[in-house]
Amino acid sequence: MKKFLFILVLICGFFCTTAYGQMNVLKSETPEVPPSLTYLMQKSTVSIFSVGDGTGICTGVLIENSKNYSVTLTAKHCTDVFEEVYIDHELSTHVTSSNDDDLAIVIAPRIKDKVAIDLAHESTIIGDKVYHLGYPSSGELVSGGKVKRKTRDWQYGDYHTISGCSGGGVFNANGELVGINWGILKWNMFTNDGLSIFEPLSDVKRFLDMIKQPYKIR
Repeated sequence: MKKFLFILVLICGFFCTTAYGQMNVLKSETPEVPPSLTYLMQKSTVSIFSVGDGTGICTGVLIENSKNYSVTLTAKHCTDVFEEVYIDHELSTHVTSSNDDDLAIVIAPRIKDKVAIDLAHESTIIGDKVYHLGYPSSGELVSGGKVKRKTRDWQYGDYHTISGCSGGGVFNANGELVGINWGILKWNMFTNDGLSIFEPLSDVKRFLDMIKQPYKIR
């Protein structure tokens, strides 16, 4: 089944991040996030504010921060329906989206006081600890959990995520990027039981390899 059919069935990703809908906090037992790891995630994570047919709040992670511009990786649904996309208050100049996955890169003027994240060498497996940092409208959310399930297209973890965190990074214990947060799969519409969903490292690397040359604008 194609990913976007999956998205339509779940009706989750878009509503998890924009003003059109909200998703409740995912409750689970999550491990404490070490301060040093939180600092690493903060240094590479940016807020995204989008304006168009409505407004949206999302999160992204820097994959390049050169002298003149920055490149942010985020979720496709955070950018595609909007006319203007701001990365930490900087208006973007270019957006490239994946045809197959819920991934996009956004180019904007250099983001000060931020650094690019390192991609992990290996994908996570079931049982691995993962950590997430997002910038919802309420401020900052930091959470941790474990990978609980895998499918061909997605990985699922029990870390917390809420509205505004889509597009944020999912990190391993070394602070390396292992995925991009997408949304929540809820078991029950009337409770907070469910799993957070993220694009796995394999999809991220494939997407970046496909668009590597087009975004090199130096």
